[in-house]
Amino acid sequence: MHNRYTLLLISLCVAFGHITNPLVGLRSELEGVVREEIDASIFMSASPSVLKASGERVTVALRGVPAPSTGDIIALYSPANADPRTTSPIKYISGDQFGSGYLSSGSADVKFTVINLRSNFRFAFMRGFKDMQDNWDKFNSTVILAYSNVADFSNKLEPLQGHLALTGKPGQMKVMWGAGNKPSQQVLRVGSVPGVYNVIMPAKASTYKSSDLCGAPATTFGWRDPGLLYSATVSGLRGGKKYYYSYGSVAGGFSKVSSFVAPSIPSANSVLNLVAFGDMGKGEDDNSIEHWPYQAQAPETVKKIMAVTNDIDLVLHVGDISYAVGYSAQWDEFLEQIKPVASRVPWMTLPGNHERDFPNSGVPQNGTDSGGECGVPYYKRFPMPTPTPDQPWYSFESGPVHFVTMSTEHDFTVGSLQNRWIEKDLQSVNRSRTPWVVFSGHRPMYIDSTNDSPLWGDQTVAIALRQHVEPLLQKYKVDIAFWGHHHTYQRTCPVYQTKCAQGNTVHVVIGMAGFGLTHNLEKHWPSYMVYVDDTENGFTKIRVDAKSFKMEYFGNKSGLKDSFTLTK
Repeated sequence: MHNRYTLLLISLCVAFGHITNPLVGLRSELEGVVREEIDASIFMSASPSVLKASGERVTVALRGVPAPSTGDIIALYSPANADPRTTSPIKYISGDQFGSGYLSSGSADVKFTVINLRSNFRFAFMRGFKDMQDNWDKFNSTVILAYSNVADFSNKLEPLQGHLALTGKPGQMKVMWGAGNKPSQQVLRVGSVPGVYNVIMPAKASTYKSSDLCGAPATTFGWRDPGLLYSATVSGLRGGKKYYYSYGSVAGGFSKVSSFVAPSIPSANSVLNLVAFGDMGKGEDDNSIEHWPYQAQAPETVKKIMAVTNDIDLVLHVGDISYAVGYSAQWDEFLEQIKPVASRVPWMTLPGNHERDFPNSGVPQNGTDSGGECGVPYYKRFPMPTPTPDQPWYSFESGPVHFVTMSTEHDFTVGSLQNRWIEKDLQSVNRSRTPWVVFSGHRPMYIDSTNDSPLWGDQTVAIALRQHVEPLLQKYKVDIAFWGHHHTYQRTCPVYQTKCAQGNTVHVVIGMAGFGLTHNLEKHWPSYMVYVDDTENGFTKIRVDAKSFKMEYFGNKSGLKDSFTLTK
């Protein structure tokens, strides 16, 4: 999505107005003006004080609060000694969620779901603002009145965040996870029978420092040690066979056994089923808020995809992944959110503006949409088979499909490194093996939107993509293109240079996975648009064989909303 990010306020164009970033508002209040006025009459405790596993519930008991208000908040901080004046909370719950009796009694039992933060934590009771959505920056009397006891995890080496990816090479699967802040001997165990592993291989560790990032808040109040990120690639898999795996260490234990079906050798005679979408983000199951409270549908989308996971071979996520935008802990929570799906089928990604864009960081877009991350946390957690981490374009084949992914955040003009790569890759497609070619990027080439801002507006980028990239799609007969960024579902006719004709590329905007929907549509659909929906979050499901490409759009509430089939 399109935003201008400052240390005081994030505003994001959604519908016809703007939404604000409450965590940034909170942060702007806290810096330099927050003060502690501990009220001994307020009792605050966190129970249990020791968590055995990630995702357990912690009850924060609050008693004796004078003059309770809906503007009160309980905020989670980790590590426990984090300074609220220089550190953003992991998340918080506001007084209007404390329960119906809070305003009259000053007492509440508030439940938080806490993932394993690899460190201890505590809660702070704070007040001094009233309107979290719009006016946080107008108050300058934020006060911390109480802290809870310190709580901790019994196993800081608990292996978490397991997810899969294809490598672009037949017979391989990459497994990635996180475990602790200190190095440990992590291994991947794989076998064809649950609990019986004929492959045990060491994992490679990776991490990053705040100095690897580009700016605030990623390098300042949003920074949190990401811990150690591990990966291992297993080879020699037999296509179509089910494998069981577990990851972890003797010191920290092993993950629950999960499974995947090894990808078959690409072939026109095979069938591919996948789910595709963009712009997911993450939500919470405890009514808590992080930096953007506009992602509540993301967990619901994951649940809907979980229901069809047994029927799909992979997920394609076309940018704007977690919306962490500089708040490191949100990556941890996002990966735990998608783990039920991403630990069973490959979760293939490409970067969006909220992963990569930052001024003077090597990309044309000088916006601050990544919150200073400039792609590093994304690349570390989703290492796709790209030429280099910051050349995030790649291709892979699965079933009868050749997938080509680009980065709309990097230079794509004629003669650029990326543009040359796109043409070279499209030239290499073997249509007898993969008769279908799917192209993907984040910002759309065709879009129903009133945003024509000269600085990376929807229509501005679309025109540039049609000038520099679309001729390649036409020349090499790309069948269909997927895009995100605009939080809607939109489908075009077969189109080239805005003109409809059979044999041209069909474009589908699928940016409706979880973040707040976008409503800045034109009064009348553009002539090339066949279907536009800005009413619902959801996902698309696709089935491809040698002769047909069927795509269905499912709304989280309404079910099937659009369906079409391309044929050869």
